[in-house]
Amino acid sequence: MAVNSKTYLILLLALCLNRGSLWAQQSRLPFEFNHIQEQQGLSFNQISCFFQDRDGYFWVGTMNGLNRFDGSSFTVFKHNPADSTSIGHNSVYGICQDQAGHIWLGTGKGISRFDQKTGRFQNFKRVHGQLLEECLNILCDRSGDLWFSGRARGLYRYQIKTNRFTSFQAEPDRPGALASNYISIVGLVEDPHRSGIWMTTLDQGVHYYDKPTGRFHNARYNPEKLPIFNTHFTSSLSLDRQGRIMYADNHDERIVLFDTQSRTIADTIGLHTPAGTSPFPIAALLMDRSGNLWISSRNRALYYRDAATRQTTELAYREDQKTSPADKFFLAAWQHPDGSVWLGTTNGISYTNPEKAFYRIHNIGALLPGINANRGINCIVKDEDGSWWLSTASQELLHYFPGTAQLQMYQNLINHLNPHFLFNSLTSLNSLIITEPKQASRFLQKLSAIYRYILQNKEKETVSLEHELTFVNHYIDLQKSRFDDGLQIRLEVPAAYLSRGIVPVTLQNLFENAIKHNVIDDENPLIIRVYVDADYLCVANTLQRKHFVGTSNQQGLDSLKSLYSYLSDQPVVITDDESQFVVKLPLL
Repeated sequence: MAVNSKTYLILLLALCLNRGSLWAQQSRLPFEFNHIQEQQGLSFNQISCFFQDRDGYFWVGTMNGLNRFDGSSFTVFKHNPADSTSIGHNSVYGICQDQAGHIWLGTGKGISRFDQKTGRFQNFKRVHGQLLEECLNILCDRSGDLWFSGRARGLYRYQIKTNRFTSFQAEPDRPGALASNYISIVGLVEDPHRSGIWMTTLDQGVHYYDKPTGRFHNARYNPEKLPIFNTHFTSSLSLDRQGRIMYADNHDERIVLFDTQSRTIADTIGLHTPAGTSPFPIAALLMDRSGNLWISSRNRALYYRDAATRQTTELAYREDQKTSPADKFFLAAWQHPDGSVWLGTTNGISYTNPEKAFYRIHNIGALLPGINANRGINCIVKDEDGSWWLSTASQELLHYFPGTAQLQMYQNLINHLNPHFLFNSLTSLNSLIITEPKQASRFLQKLSAIYRYILQNKEKETVSLEHELTFVNHYIDLQKSRFDDGLQIRLEVPAAYLSRGIVPVTLQNLFENAIKHNVIDDENPLIIRVYVDADYLCVANTLQRKHFVGTSNQQGLDSLKSLYSYLSDQPVVITDDESQFVVKLPLL
């Protein structure tokens, strides 16, 4: 095991008294969020969309005004009934930029075009005499056309160069036509490789509009036999970091990644949380440049899926915690070039940078609340495989895997070990990490070997004396690093006896008993001998008693006697005179 003295581990510690493997619950705050709200100049806290234009301005659509952010302050645009060149409506659902640099908006009453040179808006509230009402999506494509969708009003195309509008309405009986007027919010994306538009609908699955042929490909018209088309409830359409379209199939409860070049489904992602909750149906999705998913559920909950571990956790909203997300729901999500992730919630903008976090909180506390009452964790050591070994103040050993948030508990080791052994060993290790890291690594390897032996043999009544002696050599090495020449242990067991049996960890318990009750120093060393006398294994130590032993419960030797009386007809013999203390164990 490699010990990294520069590993800083911050835990919200609490561990339960159950055995086995446990899963860490959601972190209350796996990330620290900052917030931009009305107090910082935002027109309204209910965010609906984000967009960064080619000049670097960051546009924020809210349910009460359009905001342009220059990195330090906001310019707010609101509807003025007395000014026909003001924005057409204060609810802004979508933003895009055309080839001429104009900003286009999908609003609560049609679409609007903003000329950045003149500062004026041109508003379009009717198409072919029909009121547009709410326009939930807007898209400027590569050829210069504008696409937008209304609430339950199908799809529209505006050819800016010719000033021509085209309306596409659902025609259930005509193959190659739009199959549903219910295009989901956050539901339009241009194909990155072909001349076409992808859309998600609430009741007829994914659609693809092929511009050269003028046909809609969907579950009713699928000439290429693509596996992507069905009649499911779909939503949250976007492009992932590799240019694949990504959307939520809320019927099958999976996220689908479709490669538009190969025309195949590249991946599907199920989202399973330790608590058993489901993020579906999904309102909005973002895949950041590390492949992590940021998810907003229509059930008003936020989730995060780690790309490395594939674990999904809920991002808990805490009203009393300033560094939690500002609310439980977002419709807009964007990643800044510096790596920070911006979420447009119903209570302002929350942003965090997972790539530059100074620390990460691992909240094991929701699982095992009893540890806080028992003074928590007293030592943490990082294994070479990235896992952590934890020692609790109540003498429990825990093995935590940060990557998968899995926790293994070995409370039953207390039945085999003096509880102070683990504490003393880890205290010694802590000192070595700083002063002698190479020796610390060897020390940790020995400690690991001890616990591996215990775990392998914890259910066995007996092991061979040969295995027990091999194991106890690791223990001796650890104690020598603590006491140097003050402790001398001599193993004098003939080879002929190595196949005989012994109860696992008996020698270590007897060694611990001797160390616990006697004074140890270089000038007056404690000498422990292990030898065979007739059919007994003898453990003898010189006597230099301590005047006070703080935690002795006087039950260890009695338990040993009881155990051996079950396994052997010969008794455990204990002698105590002025010069030495001897325990004689019948060989099994």
